[in-house]
Amino acid sequence: MGEDPLQTEADLGLVRKGIEALDFVVVQDIFMTKTAEIADVLLPATSWGEHGGVFTCADRGFQRFEKAIPARAT
Repeated sequence: MGEDPLQTEADLGLVRKGIEALDFVVVQDIFMTKTAEIADVLLPATSWGEHGGVFTCADRGFQRFEKAIPARAT
C-alpha cells in the first residue's frame, strides 16, 4: 500500500475493524508501524537507499538508481 493504514487513513476505527477481521495479516515494512504491530508475520524491507533498480512515473519516463548503502542483514 505504501503507507501505514492504521496511522494514516481517515476512518481509523473502520480500518482497524477491517484488518482485525482478517484471518491472517502480513506486513512488509522498514519501520515498526501501527499496522506492523498487529501483523501475524512481519517481513523486513529495504529502504530506497539500500537497493538499486528502475522506477517510472505517470509521465512514462524511466529512471535508474543505484543503492547508496548496503542492506543491513537481520
